[in-house]
Amino acid sequence: MPRFKHPPVIHALAQVVFTQVLPLSEKIANIQGRLLKAGYPYFENQQAINLSIRISGDVVAPENRVGTSRFQFLHRNRTSVMWLTSNSIVFAISAYEDYEHFAGVFRMLVDAVMAGSEGVTEGALIQRVGLRFTDRIVPASGDEIDAYVAPGLLGFSFSDV
Repeated sequence: MPRFKHPPVIHALAQVVFTQVLPLSEKIANIQGRLLKAGYPYFENQQAINLSIRISGDVVAPENRVGTSRFQFLHRNRTSVMWLTSNSIVFAISAYEDYEHFAGVFRMLVDAVMAGSEGVTEGALIQRVGLRFTDRIVPASGDEIDAYVAPGLLGFSFSDV
């Protein structure tokens, strides 16, 4: 199958959400060993903040803020990363080649995390699988990006703040 010299996708993300598995930290050493062999030598134990907000009319209020451990595994070429939490695996890549390559790498990472008796999700139920692709948009000469993208996808405007 021919490949694009410059693929139209500049960033891709895949996520598997499963029922919570505790304690995750006991299994990280084994998972890190598997991911080292797969080309992911950079490891970092991070704290992620999960923030729930409530929107009621014009009022936006924080409802719940919880810190949680997130384990980051970065590929040696620094173009792909995997984050692992007690209830999800997220894979992101900025050097997108094609779907087959992307799906193959994601499958390999999921297998590295889930395989065998040390698999993080052994016995867990998968609740959601998601994919997100960000396309490269290059406006024609003289055009603005907002001529090609719906306003809600352009991000927030801070001019009114």
